[in-house]
Amino acid sequence: MTALDINRDAGALIGGGYASVIDLRYGDSIGLLAASASPVDLFLHDSDHHYDHESVEYRPVAGALTESALVMTDNGGLAFSDFAKSSGCRFLMFREDPADHWAPAGVLGVALDVAT
Repeated sequence: MTALDINRDAGALIGGGYASVIDLRYGDSIGLLAASASPVDLFLHDSDHHYDHESVEYRPVAGALTESALVMTDNGGLAFSDFAKSSGCRFLMFREDPADHWAPAGVLGVALDVAT
């Protein structure tokens, strides 16, 4: 599994047994995603959610998705739905509605069944 982060202080929980299965890379997500040639089975987007930035991040991922790939986002906005449609994915949006929690509700997006 590969994890990307621009913040070099991130990844403190990746250690011990996890370090052998997680490849943590630091840098700009757009450049790191474009440089990766690995097939993608699961992609979880949790980055800058401005439409232009998010759309650019999805482009290299779209070309690397396997037939059974699952793509998720913690945002579920227009960039995600546009990506899912253009990639031949079915997508679902789930509204988070936490009870008695400090965090506000958000939207979880899930795309699956990539067309081959």
